Amino acid sequence: MASDAERDITAPPADKQVIVHDGKRYTTVKEGLAYILLPESAEEAARQPKDSDEVQNVFYNPIQQFNRDLTVLAIRAYGKERLREKLAMRQDKRSRFPDKKRKRHDANAGDSRPAKTQKVASHGEEAADPPRGDQLEQQQQHEPATGGGTDATAAASSAVGGAAAPAAAADAAEPTTTETTVDGPAEGDFSSQKVQAPHQPRFTILDALSATGLRALRYAHEIPFVTSVTSNDLLATATETIRLNVRHNGLQGRVHVSHDDAVAHMAAATSTT
Repeated sequence: MASDAERDITAPPADKQVIVHDGKRYTTVKEGLAYILLPESAEEAARQPKDSDEVQNVFYNPIQQFNRDLTVLAIRAYGKERLREKLAMRQDKRSRFPDKKRKRHDANAGDSRPAKTQKVASHGEEAADPPRGDQLEQQQQHEPATGGGTDATAAASSAVGGAAAPAAAADAAEPTTTETTVDGPAEGDFSSQKVQAPHQPRFTILDALSATGLRALRYAHEIPFVTSVTSNDLLATATETIRLNVRHNGLQGRVHVSHDDAVAHMAAATSTT
């Protein structure tokens, strides 16, 4: 049973902590912002038979830390410049095709209608919407010419089935109207509109000979604009160690482990792009 000083692989990583996973003990080593798991005793692996997979232990070389630091800085500097070029190209494309953007914006805004005005009767019943200008003009063309409003009102009442009423009574019976505004977005109010997240260009890195996966882990941790890192190695034991380190760092969504020949992997990736 694990002691109080021992932790599971899902525990938050810390330098020099002891991790027990599947009956094996590991020591956590920190470099930069990444953590890797090393077998606690290299002597125990050395005592294994020559044909055992345990001989193929992935090791950590602290002498190479300076090289890894320079690699992270170089990729970060190159990436910033590359992303700046992509952003400039994107803005130039938008400036050369402004009408296309405006049409797209108008199509998206086609469903948003201005606030409507309705007439509501004084006794609380909703009245019909008044006819638009074109509808009113068509009604006037189809209605017969009459000498006064009283005859027109009587004809309308007879058509419905009610008795004809004098003009004064019809005017008195007409309910008074008040204007009410249906709730809608006020002018300049963008609180209800969806705010589109800024576009993040795709920036991927391949660590072709990954070993422990330390470089890939550092890329994912220390280069903020990286969208995906592939950690590849030809040895099955190395890829198993990489998976453990990726899990211990909580980077399953950004670092993808590949068990493949480096040349074949790069050739396949080039043919699909």
